[in-house]
Amino acid sequence: MSHEILYTSAPQGLKPGSRGFCTVVSTTGLAKNLAERLESFSGYRHAFMAHDSQAGQNPVNYTHYHTTVGGRKFHILSRVADAGLDYTQRSNKLAHHVALEPAETVDAPGGPAWVMADKNFFVQQWDGHVRTLPVGRQPTFVDRPAQICRCWKQLTGDAGWGGVLAESALRKGGVMSVIFPAGTAVLDLVVESLGLLPPERRWEVTFSTYFTKAPAGVDCQWRFLLDGTPEATALRRDVRASVIDLCNQLGQAQGGELIKAARTGVVSYREPVRGAAPLTRTTPDAPRPVATAPSRVEIPEEPDDLALAPPTPSFVRRPSAPPAWLPPEQPARRNRWLLPAVACGLLLAFLGIVVIAVLLSNRFEVPAVQVVDTDVKPPDSPPLQPDDPEAAKQNNDPPEEEPEDSFEAAPPVGESDSPDEPRPAEKEKPAPPPKPNPFLEIKKLQNRLQLPPLTVMEGTGSFAKPRLNTEKRELAKLNVKSSQDVQLELVGKEFEPRIGQTNTITHVDENGMRRWEVTTDLRPASGIGDAQTTKIATFELQDGVLRFNWEDWKTDRLPLRLAFCSLKLAADGQDVTCTFELPPKTAPSAQLKLEPGARISLAQGGEFALRPDDDLVLDLKFRGIKGDGFTGKSTTKVPKATFSVPVPHSVSNAKVELELSLVQDQREGLWIEGKLFGMAPLLSPSERSKDVYWKSHNWNRGPTTLELSDNDVLKKHLEDAEYLFSQVKLIMQSQFKFKDLKNWLALPATTREIAVGQYARLDDDIEMFRKDETKKGLTDAQRDRYHGYIRDLNELSKKHPDVPKAYQNHGLDNPDTRDIAKTYNKFAPVIEEVRAWHGAMKQFKTDLHNQARLDYRLYVKVDDREITLVETEGFSNASPKAKD
Repeated sequence: MSHEILYTSAPQGLKPGSRGFCTVVSTTGLAKNLAERLESFSGYRHAFMAHDSQAGQNPVNYTHYHTTVGGRKFHILSRVADAGLDYTQRSNKLAHHVALEPAETVDAPGGPAWVMADKNFFVQQWDGHVRTLPVGRQPTFVDRPAQICRCWKQLTGDAGWGGVLAESALRKGGVMSVIFPAGTAVLDLVVESLGLLPPERRWEVTFSTYFTKAPAGVDCQWRFLLDGTPEATALRRDVRASVIDLCNQLGQAQGGELIKAARTGVVSYREPVRGAAPLTRTTPDAPRPVATAPSRVEIPEEPDDLALAPPTPSFVRRPSAPPAWLPPEQPARRNRWLLPAVACGLLLAFLGIVVIAVLLSNRFEVPAVQVVDTDVKPPDSPPLQPDDPEAAKQNNDPPEEEPEDSFEAAPPVGESDSPDEPRPAEKEKPAPPPKPNPFLEIKKLQNRLQLPPLTVMEGTGSFAKPRLNTEKRELAKLNVKSSQDVQLELVGKEFEPRIGQTNTITHVDENGMRRWEVTTDLRPASGIGDAQTTKIATFELQDGVLRFNWEDWKTDRLPLRLAFCSLKLAADGQDVTCTFELPPKTAPSAQLKLEPGARISLAQGGEFALRPDDDLVLDLKFRGIKGDGFTGKSTTKVPKATFSVPVPHSVSNAKVELELSLVQDQREGLWIEGKLFGMAPLLSPSERSKDVYWKSHNWNRGPTTLELSDNDVLKKHLEDAEYLFSQVKLIMQSQFKFKDLKNWLALPATTREIAVGQYARLDDDIEMFRKDETKKGLTDAQRDRYHGYIRDLNELSKKHPDVPKAYQNHGLDNPDTRDIAKTYNKFAPVIEEVRAWHGAMKQFKTDLHNQARLDYRLYVKVDDREITLVETEGFSNASPKAKD
């Protein structure tokens, strides 16, 4: 079974507490590990920012990957694209992922790209509704046979390059990259190349039409890179990569059978010969730059023949025997004290050097080197602590490295009495524990509080009547010490003062409980008299529990619509803003009622009456009748929608529209009224035709719009048409010059049309030429035309042998008789058309009432949020198009 998700930036996601980039639509029963895997495929890099003039050329990334989740293999079809700005006015993306099991691809031989090319497969714009879908979509079962690669030919001049890409898929481990300029329809290239492969191999190819980086654990065989991206630049430098660069002149492609098939559209599938030549580059090799380390000093290059001499080894000199020609060395007795004297001098010199070095080191404030006797412990020194760094030194353990942030400079000399002694470590004060969030419970509720229903039904059966619900309901729990520490206020457009109405909220403390009373001051509509104060509702906080109840008000005017406000709470230096939710209000799909005055009541839709300045939206979806054209449209402030509904095939030229309107009544609430309009055929007499009915040019014919919902209107239209036709018959009977009227009416319609049309016109022309020839003769040109008419009349008589007989027997050579016959011929098909149209409309209304269903959602836009008043159960799952 297929699964899918829709991933984008939203203020609220499908998972509780999720917002920002998150899943907003998902199929029911989607496993968590598969959902997380699909979300990981949602990466997208905007090539052009939203304010850029080229933002419309941000590529769409269509991908087909293989992945295994929980031991099951899936084919992942994805569409990730730019989605303008999100609710925070930052760049947004929309990712739609569909996970198919291998068994679901067997019946889709066209391949993954052919499935993606169906404009109805991927969602290209999110409607803003967070929801779950009962089932995932399925790929198209239509095959896509091999064709000439026309898109490749248009881009490169040779369709064979589409075959080059296709052949790379038949080689084991073959990866082919394609560099394309912005604005290229990349998916069309993939469709053409995949179409050259055998159907059983198409689902084996993985690809990305806007490749930046493959997700972890996923292989991508065909990689399309946008020109100008770092990936495209690096690819051009890689001499080992197989690349088709659409930004350069490519020339003619070279290769095997698939390259020929790309040019001809005819392919015979054969596997490539084992050991085929490896893929080659299709772009000239660019010189690869040599990376050099930056240097502040430029060192001149030395000649190649210069090199440093190897280091000279050091040797220990040893005394050698004196030469033979020298006399032997004799000991000098009188210089016996010379050696000790020299040694003492060297020792004094060394001590002097040490003293000078110490003095110089103190001058330049170099710390003196201390020699510590580790065997002797000073008797008066305090015991070293384990955390003391000096202890680590004495134990020959390396001290722990301290972070740079904790480094302290040594104090100047003189500030410490004993610089040789270690300073005791200062203990840091422990940070105060963080304050608990008093609104943690509200955070878990996603800052949404559910109000109790405003009204409840009292009584049973026909005696049931709505009354105000004043029972208390717990809204949330607050983690506060005292109720007096909490501040509560109502904010939003609805709470602001309006003409004739002021809203206030005040608090009262009693017995450890804080109570907030919401009141409204209503001034008389006439402006005369004092304002009437009405208590609307009460919030109370006791023992950390926030409760709410409606008050039992009595007023003819609408009080404060509390559900349209926002609630702001503050305590312990923290605050939170909550929105209210009405109880779920659902209704079954509505059955259309088209009788005059019939209405579709919106269940509980009138609990919060609407005002003229409300931003009201009514979304409609119509389904159940065979045909197309059932897409509903949302209308703001003017709640009215029109559907174009199909009519039976027997009346194909008729146009029918269903108009649905939202109606409100202060007492009876909201409902939808429907009206059905149709273009009916019409034939009516003009003012001029009252005296001479049989003159054909005095009749007006054209379509007229009728309200099909009103049966009386339909009945009158048919009666008018029947009456006009009966008048024509009466005129024919009174003015008829035929020998037998019944025989004329019994003739086929084609015979009558030709007799009063083509045959009569030719006969008149021949008679005119015959008279002219008798009187004054004819010119050669006129004589040719005359004989041509005779020839045409003879051919017509041979083709329709019954026409001459009908023309002669009924005296159609008389112009008056012919006009009457023409009028009848004009009326006869019209009345038949009217009768057929009325019969079809009667059946269509019956089908519409019995089969069609209406799903809808009625909501109000307040402070950038949508408050649903009522929604049918099938609205989210209803198809915008009715299916056969």
